[in-house]
Amino acid sequence: MIGSYLIYIGLSVFIWTMACWANRRDQKGYVWLIIGVLTLVAGLRDASVGMDTANYLRLFDLIDKKQFSYAYGLEEPFKYLIFVILKIVPSKQFVLVLLALIANACIIIRFWELRKLSS
Repeated sequence: MIGSYLIYIGLSVFIWTMACWANRRDQKGYVWLIIGVLTLVAGLRDASVGMDTANYLRLFDLIDKKQFSYAYGLEEPFKYLIFVILKIVPSKQFVLVLLALIANACIIIRFWELRKLSS
């Protein structure tokens, strides 16, 4: 439990520092560093971390076995996209990393674009 707090506090300090440097120097490279670190922390987590990770890995396994109807709760196009990704790179952990990268990049880059409009 203490280890989790240390990881998240350290991650928060790192992100805050990189965001300040990115803003001060007006360099997007720091933003990509933030995205990369968040992606690794979110994407390389163990199945026991969080309430949904084990379920996602189970759903990815069903999709990998072509049991689309049992992957309940996911949109059909998303299931086929995951299936294609798993055929290219047969790693469920890779899918988690890829999805984390897409989500983090979309959110953080939008924050970067709107940084002048909000404090």
